[in-house]
Amino acid sequence: MTINPYSSMKSWLHYIRASNYYHQGDYSQASTEINQVQLHGLPILDISTIAILAQLDQMVKARAKLEDVLKNNPRFLENARPELEKFYLGDVDLIDMLIEGLNRVAI
Repeated sequence: MTINPYSSMKSWLHYIRASNYYHQGDYSQASTEINQVQLHGLPILDISTIAILAQLDQMVKARAKLEDVLKNNPRFLENARPELEKFYLGDVDLIDMLIEGLNRVAI
């Protein structure tokens, strides 16, 4: 990102950094990174955003985001784990952590 701050990969790099911070339990830094992502409509991004908000106890924002996503994708919650499994390819620990965060809101 330093070499080419205008790279089309910049959003993905922020997303990967957010995932790493989330996995480490640093939800504040994960939030900072996820807010830099300029991608839209991707289930993994929505899952991560909602999970981060939940872990930061920002439940009003997390529930509003979940409700917004469910309007366009009613099967979002049931498809969350398969979407994460496609992206994270066997990182069961991170997948479980994200699903746990998502479930805090979905209950």
